[in-house]
Amino acid sequence: MRVVGSAVSLTGAVVSIVPVVGNTADMTLEKVDAAIDTAAEQGARGILLSGGFRRPLTIRPEDFQLRYEKVAFRTEDGLTLRGWFIPSKTPTDRALVLCHGWGTNKGEILPATHFLAERFNLLYFDFRFCGESDGNLSSVGYLESRDFDAALRFLKTEKAAGAAKIGVYGLSMGAATAFMASARHPEILAAVIENSFPSYKEVCTTYAWHKWKIPYFPMVAMVVWHADRMLGVDPEVGHQQAEAGGHRRRAPSLRVLRLSDPRWGGSEARPRL
Repeated sequence: MRVVGSAVSLTGAVVSIVPVVGNTADMTLEKVDAAIDTAAEQGARGILLSGGFRRPLTIRPEDFQLRYEKVAFRTEDGLTLRGWFIPSKTPTDRALVLCHGWGTNKGEILPATHFLAERFNLLYFDFRFCGESDGNLSSVGYLESRDFDAALRFLKTEKAAGAAKIGVYGLSMGAATAFMASARHPEILAAVIENSFPSYKEVCTTYAWHKWKIPYFPMVAMVVWHADRMLGVDPEVGHQQAEAGGHRRRAPSLRVLRLSDPRWGGSEARPRL
C-alpha cells in the first residue's frame, strides 16, 4: 500500500503537497522528518523566489496622461533597477519615492498615487526580481533596503534640483522597506506607511496561518530558518534596527493599517500604532 501522508510546502501563492515516498511500512521518523524539511526548504524558496514572479507591467503613466522619464540605476550589489521619474505638473523642489509591495511592480501603485504629481516630483521603481528590474531573489524587505538606497541616491544626484525635500510612500513590503529607510536617512522628511509589518518572522507566521491555517511550529519555523540560510543573513535584524531608529525619529509619518485584511489579520502591525 502506498503512503497517504504528506507534508505541506508553502510556495507563496500556492500550497503544494510533498508526498512521503515509500510504503507505509517504511514510514520511519527519519523519513517523515526529511520530508518535512524538504517541504520547509521549498517553502523558503517560495518566499524568496515567488515574490518576484514578474507580474506583467500593465499600468503605465501614460494611462493617466502623465509625462515621465524612464530611469535606471544600480544597487551597491550590482543590480540594475528600472523606474519612472514623473515631474510635478507645477514646478517644485519636493519629491516622493514610491515603493510597491511584494510580488507586484511599480505600475500597480500608480492608480492610487498618480494624483500626487499635481504637487510633487515622483520616483517609482521596481524592487529587485520584480517588474523590469534585475535580480533573482526577493527577501520581503531586507535586500530591498539596498534598492531603496539606490533610488534615493539616484534622486539626490540626478534629480537634485527637484528633490531638495524628500518624502516616501510604501505599501506592504514597500512600506516595511520605507520604514527601515526612514530610520537610516535623516533627509527623508515625511513618510506614509501603508500596511507595513515590524517583523519578518511575524509576517510569515501570520500569512501562513490566515491563508492556510498552518501553525508556526514546526513548518513556519523551519521555513524561516531555511530562508535565513539561503539569504546568508537574518532579515529580522533590519526590521529590529528600523524599529529602534524609527521610534527615535521626529519626522512626521502617517501609518495606515487595514485591520480586517484577511491575508494578514492586522495583528503584526499593531505594535507600530
